[in-house]
Amino acid sequence: MEGHSGASAGHCASEERAVGVVVGSGALSEHLAKTADAKAAINSWVSQNSLETTSCIAAHELLDSMGFSRAEQHKGIMLQLKERLMVRIDNLTQDKKLALLEKCFPYISIPELRAVPIKILSKLPRVPVAYISEISKDSNLMSELPLAVRRQVWAQKGNPELFRTYILSLIRLYSLQPQVLGLVTGIKSTSSKMKKARAANKVLQDMVAACADIVSLYRETLDIIGQAYLDRPNDLALCSLRLQLPMAALEAGTKHVSDTDPCYKLAKCLSDAARDKDTKDAQDLKTLTEAQDLARNLRPLQTAMVLRAPETTEFVTNALLAACRRVAENESIPKQDSALKVGSTLLSWSAMETLHRQTRFPSSDPVATLLDEFYPALLVCVVDDLLREGEGDCEELEPALHALACLHAEARRLLLQYMQESVSKQPIDGKPFCF
Repeated sequence: MEGHSGASAGHCASEERAVGVVVGSGALSEHLAKTADAKAAINSWVSQNSLETTSCIAAHELLDSMGFSRAEQHKGIMLQLKERLMVRIDNLTQDKKLALLEKCFPYISIPELRAVPIKILSKLPRVPVAYISEISKDSNLMSELPLAVRRQVWAQKGNPELFRTYILSLIRLYSLQPQVLGLVTGIKSTSSKMKKARAANKVLQDMVAACADIVSLYRETLDIIGQAYLDRPNDLALCSLRLQLPMAALEAGTKHVSDTDPCYKLAKCLSDAARDKDTKDAQDLKTLTEAQDLARNLRPLQTAMVLRAPETTEFVTNALLAACRRVAENESIPKQDSALKVGSTLLSWSAMETLHRQTRFPSSDPVATLLDEFYPALLVCVVDDLLREGEGDCEELEPALHALACLHAEARRLLLQYMQESVSKQPIDGKPFCF
């Protein structure tokens, strides 16, 4: 069978129309609908679309005697012709690829033939607009196209909902991950490890690849993430995504991000801070001050998303606790410490669930509460830690700490971070806190 089919295929390679209508195109039913004489129409159709070469006749007769239906025979010939054509596509010139695409594109809805036009589309540096318009009408077909082709369809905006649907599906996957970057990670936020985490995060990388270096798609992605945050302001995974996306895009080679993403400088500032996590306190103060200045120059929605990211909260709270230890060691006054003042301002902004709705930055009342009441009470515990040097049981927490933590989100975050660090230094059976 293979010998005869192979010989037949050699003589029938030019019969592109026969290949195109072998299976299920619907053209026959359309042909019958236009005539009153169904029998004559069928005979005409068979005559026009059957394999007419003399070499195929002998093969057909043999296969008929072996019990193979004509449909099976035609499909086998079609598959062999398709395989040969698929191999030849790579060596065709641009003009020949376009000419072949014009002939085979009408059959892209047929599963058995779809691979041919899809391969031609994937080999074109720029898909003609006419084809993009047709592709954008079929969401199922879009899912089978190579990413490079889908990206061109998205960029033409023939059907904007296609790109929005795809990005929203990635956002949902990012939020559902058991370990969202910076949210529940086993990875400490050092820059090198966060860079590896971004590179290993498939959902994040898929989003970067969807935009590639097309500015319009990247900006549209930011708008989609921003709108999702407005709908779900307590979904901190969206904040993490907004912070990590520009860094992941830049690391993937998307250079325009530094100019087109308004949050890029703030994201980089915080990323650099993670890299320098073990440096001196002066670096923390510099980073906190720079982050505050950059945040003031962003729109409220952008500021809210970046500052409310768990990665940002972790850095700010760690910097504030380090400043508290320094204040305790130097026996200085909390409200006179620059790092505590600037860091407390950032922390108060990040704790505001409605920050994205503010027309101007909120008052400094929470900061004053931290500086005047919370830090002095926390310093009692910090001094106790320094005196014990990690040995012996902790004293009871100051009642003021518990009360302030119940009233203020900023105080609660700091206290939880302090407790987490203290617990990590205690033996498993230790009792570090008493309430």
